[in-house]
Amino acid sequence: SIVRLNLTINNNSTVTDTIISCGSYTWIDGNTYTSSNNSATHILTASNGCDSIVRLNLTINNNSTVTDTIISCGSYTWIDGNTYTSSNNSATHILTASNGCDSIVRLNLTINNNSTVTDTIISCGSYTWIDGNTYTSSNNSATHILTASNGCDSIVRLNLTINNNSTVTDTIISCGSYIWIDGNTYASSNNSATHILTASNGCDSVVTINLTIKPNRFIISQPVDLTVAATQNAMFSLTSSVSSAFLWQIDIGFGFQNISNAGQFTGVNTSQLNIFSVTNTNNNQLFRCLVTENGCTDTSVTAKLNVSSLSISEINRFVKVYPNPTNAAINIDTPFKSGEARVFSLEGRKVLSKIITENRTVLDLSSFPDGIYIMYIVQERHVLTKKVMVSRGYLKGDIR
Repeated sequence: SIVRLNLTINNNSTVTDTIISCGSYTWIDGNTYTSSNNSATHILTASNGCDSIVRLNLTINNNSTVTDTIISCGSYTWIDGNTYTSSNNSATHILTASNGCDSIVRLNLTINNNSTVTDTIISCGSYTWIDGNTYTSSNNSATHILTASNGCDSIVRLNLTINNNSTVTDTIISCGSYIWIDGNTYASSNNSATHILTASNGCDSVVTINLTIKPNRFIISQPVDLTVAATQNAMFSLTSSVSSAFLWQIDIGFGFQNISNAGQFTGVNTSQLNIFSVTNTNNNQLFRCLVTENGCTDTSVTAKLNVSSLSISEINRFVKVYPNPTNAAINIDTPFKSGEARVFSLEGRKVLSKIITENRTVLDLSSFPDGIYIMYIVQERHVLTKKVMVSRGYLKGDIR
């Protein structure tokens, strides 16, 4: 039996499965590879019934993660298309890297706020602001943008108050000369001098003087000190270059007052000559004369007349006790600064006394019961008697 061989040999095949994957790959062998591999194999059955050996050539490319750090002012629109108005470190966005894998971008966003401040200014006349503009009136709408320390805008809003400088005229009419607020003495009229003061709003107040100086045009001629006997008349004279108003004054211990208020004194006036005659006055009595012309008044030197002491009738004429009746204090005005005031009840009991050292002596009778009291004013050898009433009813009239 002859057997003839008809043999066909089919070769097993070997192929390489080349794969590029991102992160990991699950191959035909059911295994998941997380790193590159070129040694794994897997046997399949080819169409000819032989083995087909598959060799793995796997390249694993890793996905990347990056952080996008951004500092922005006010807000920021990111690659994801969203606009962020506050800081954010959690948002992510996926891009495709050059190796074809995912590039995961993580946002690290810091939002710095723009600042707005108000620049409040009070100025006089005008003000040049940081924007380079000069403002001559108040303004609360202008703005200017600066860069703050955080790199963002600092919006400065102007709140400007313009106070105006003031100009006033000081109109003055003076006699002879005038010392103005600038410390200068002006002997003639002037309408050009100025002086700067600070007004209540802190701005300049420019004061211009409008000064009219009226001249004093008379000559005083009288002795400075006179000594005459009590029975003689003292004659004072004053001559003037123009017709003027003459006024004699006397100091009877309470300051100078007009002769018309001094009782027994008389004077004679003419247009060019003023002659004054005085009799029976107090020792060391002071006199002076006032002359008025064109609204200006000047005073002569003071003359002193030395005569004998006052009589009791003259004391009674010059001494004033008031208010009388009183419910509290009572005033005693005297032409002398010596003596004593004594107060007695109607029964003759002394209830109060006070030494006289001034032209006005005040007695406090507020604790006295209502009624009539006798007051004795003692001066040198003279004693003046006055009745005083204390009344809580505010009685009217004068008690003699």
